[in-house]
Amino acid sequence: MKRAVVLLSGGIDSATTLYLARKQGYQCLCLVFDYGQRHRKEIDAAKKIAQLAKCIWQIIKIALPWGGSSLLDKNLRMPGVTKSPGHQVTSVIPNTYVPARNSIFLSFALSYAEAIKAEAIFIGAHTQDYSVANNSRVIKNGDGSIPIQECKTGDYILSMDKRTLDIRSSKVNSLLKHKYINQSMYRIITEHGRSIDLSGGHSLFSLNNKGEIKPIVVKDLKKRDYILAPSKLKIFGNIRELNLLDLLSDEEFIFVIHPKLGGLIQGYKNERERWWRRSNIMPLGIYNKFYRKKSGIKDNEIFIKSRKDKIRSIPAILRLNRAFCFFLGLWLADGNFGSRLAVCISCNNAEAIKNLKYICKFFKTKMSIRSNKIDRTISSPLLVKIMKKLGFSGTAKTKIIPPFIYDLPLEFQSAFLRGFIIGDGSVEENGPIDISSVNEALI
Repeated sequence: MKRAVVLLSGGIDSATTLYLARKQGYQCLCLVFDYGQRHRKEIDAAKKIAQLAKCIWQIIKIALPWGGSSLLDKNLRMPGVTKSPGHQVTSVIPNTYVPARNSIFLSFALSYAEAIKAEAIFIGAHTQDYSVANNSRVIKNGDGSIPIQECKTGDYILSMDKRTLDIRSSKVNSLLKHKYINQSMYRIITEHGRSIDLSGGHSLFSLNNKGEIKPIVVKDLKKRDYILAPSKLKIFGNIRELNLLDLLSDEEFIFVIHPKLGGLIQGYKNERERWWRRSNIMPLGIYNKFYRKKSGIKDNEIFIKSRKDKIRSIPAILRLNRAFCFFLGLWLADGNFGSRLAVCISCNNAEAIKNLKYICKFFKTKMSIRSNKIDRTISSPLLVKIMKKLGFSGTAKTKIIPPFIYDLPLEFQSAFLRGFIIGDGSVEENGPIDISSVNEALI
């Protein structure tokens, strides 16, 4: 069972995060921090939550001797609780703020995760620091869908022209980030299932009785009100290839192969490095760090492999095509990772099988079929690593379409959707398209 480190404070945010991690199939190991906070009940609550969730937990005691927060210093007065915090706005950071607390906790979590070989770290942090939640995404020219905090002045993003209601690219002239807004956060969900997280004081566009566009504050919205949202966006990127030297740069046990690699190693310290020199092979991390810039070898001349793939290798520049994108859609509909070494697909459609055979041929592997004639397994550690890096993960109930897909040209997006529909639905000659899924968010 895959492991995850969960930062557990005893509050509602971290408790929800713990159960979310469990729902995604992780064995959760909880870290509870005793950093001298005045609210000792938090630690007791965290223990009880971990016990109820049947998770392993341990208390990490640390000292933050510089104080600076009423949570740590008994001489500082704690702020009172307002009756209607959603209606008050202030730019003052409250004195309960502990400088860089989450960054400190995450450092411990990262060390612990590496020690126990955990695959993920979960933290439930409050989003009141922003007017628009920092995990909201915008569409940037050239990069597709990106988190809003990655925007820079000078970028061009999709926005609405109030005069024509057209969606077009506009230049970002300025960025405003609030240090602290003491407002409640709201999640706006439209009839088509779209959602966005905003503070109560943020404005959206609505219509007045005359059908004219008017701004409306989020906290004043009611069910059945209308807000402006585009019915269709032409979001197509131009990604036609993947550079695996970059995509897999932080992966262990990935090797690069080229006839000139051995000559780059002038001396060797041990038998392992001697073998690298003799075989013209070396770990990707070492190549990227020490040799890539000065090797004179073009990226498209290099081949790449996983340690478990033995002699099987593929070009480091993976050129995308319809068959590969169809396969990704098929996996999203009805696939899983049987292990770290294999991709499993449940499908007996003739077009799907043809595409699976193409994938096997490209990755120089074979496909095994179970006795039910439906479940098929492709053994390729490298394919598994590539898919996970692209954002393909989760179970039938938790899968999402990775943002990478929105950066593909129309023809590749179409192939992806066709694979998904064939995997989990059907298409009649003159319609309709039927899709069956337990994952409402994915639909």
